[in-house]
Amino acid sequence: MSNATSCLNSNELSRLKSIHKESGEFYSRVKFDCKSTNKNAQKICASQEHKLIAEILLRTDIYNYENATHTQLTGSTYKAEYNSSFKWLTKQFDNCSQLKSSLIDILSISIWAN
Repeated sequence: MSNATSCLNSNELSRLKSIHKESGEFYSRVKFDCKSTNKNAQKICASQEHKLIAEILLRTDIYNYENATHTQLTGSTYKAEYNSSFKWLTKQFDNCSQLKSSLIDILSISIWAN
């Protein structure tokens, strides 16, 4: 995944961009941390499409938490949930096929996938 070769076809990439835009309407504050020194985070950040998938996954996790608890995450609670999701994400996804698989899952259940 360290190279920026696309693993998505044009239709998938178009849907990815649409979902990212929709998720950003309320969750634009949730960004993937490309300043992290985590190796997998750097691999993800090497490709714009991988970064978009990762941001959608983070936004979905934050949304799910807020939806389940009926509270908006702020401050240290937000930071803890973000860090937990970021850590899980960077351990789970090491290559394009894993990210693409997660995108397919998102497309089937995401509130942002119309």
